[in-house]
Amino acid sequence: MEMCTAQGHVVGMLDRDQRTAKVCRFDRHVVLVKEYEDSRDQTALTRRNKTISHRSVPGRTSPHSSCKTRKNRHFWKSLHRLKHALIVGAYLSLFTFPSIESAPTIRTPKSMSRAASKPKWFNPCGMSAVNGAAPEHRMPDVQLIDQILNQAQIAEVRAKMFKEEYVHKTFNMDAQQLHNYYKDKDYDWLPTKEIPKNLDQAVPQEHLDTLEFKPTLTTVYSYLQKFAVGIEQIVWDEEDRNGPFKSSFVQTEDYLRTLLCEIYTAIIEKELTVEQNVDRDIMGPEFRNMDNTSMNIRNWIIYRDYLNMLEYIIQVFRHFKAKIE
Repeated sequence: MEMCTAQGHVVGMLDRDQRTAKVCRFDRHVVLVKEYEDSRDQTALTRRNKTISHRSVPGRTSPHSSCKTRKNRHFWKSLHRLKHALIVGAYLSLFTFPSIESAPTIRTPKSMSRAASKPKWFNPCGMSAVNGAAPEHRMPDVQLIDQILNQAQIAEVRAKMFKEEYVHKTFNMDAQQLHNYYKDKDYDWLPTKEIPKNLDQAVPQEHLDTLEFKPTLTTVYSYLQKFAVGIEQIVWDEEDRNGPFKSSFVQTEDYLRTLLCEIYTAIIEKELTVEQNVDRDIMGPEFRNMDNTSMNIRNWIIYRDYLNMLEYIIQVFRHFKAKIE
């Protein structure tokens, strides 16, 4: 194989001035050129090693240039993958999945001070004193029933509308799917087992036949107070984590309080007594201090059973009204 000089001559061939023959040798980093000078007496041979930059050799590129190109290409590929991962991560963060564990909600001094406040359901009508109505001014039972029915129906319509929005945006599924998934899950501090029906079902006629108007007023009032405990905590949590459904749950709490007021009015009209108000301690800390995923599931169970309670009240008081008429 013939070796070439940097100018393209074959090694050993004389150049134009008949004086110097150049031998070219390349390695990874530099080109060493050995120059031999031919003296007259052929006795003195001088060898010089000369380091030549890649810039001085035509057609020769830097031995590091390809490395830089590979590094640049690797950098841009890595940047592209990072951008893709960030986009996917941002997209997934828009959804909440039941199986994902999130960090617990941090309790603030404000949330800690709430426990010392008087529960709203202790006096839902905001009365300064509780006195029974004079006999001549008492409302008939059918009017009391109508007032309870009207408010329960308003609360039910609102609750059903919000149910679909909450489930779809929180769990990315429809309410029926979620209901089927958690239908066997309930809390013993809620009156779920005392209500002889499930969501979207009818109250059995044999149960309706056992009910009387006056005892039902105090029983239903106590049941609703238990739901008020749970919904109050939902509102607090939405405020603390600046949740997207804060205003909707506040409205739910207001509708519940108005319904409690109507039932409480009927209790006073019928000269009945609320033996004991339901306190906050029925809902233990394990149901209050939760991560976001568990909290969303808890909210659904409370809301589902509250909606079932509204259905129960409507069917029961329609039964009472039908008996009077």
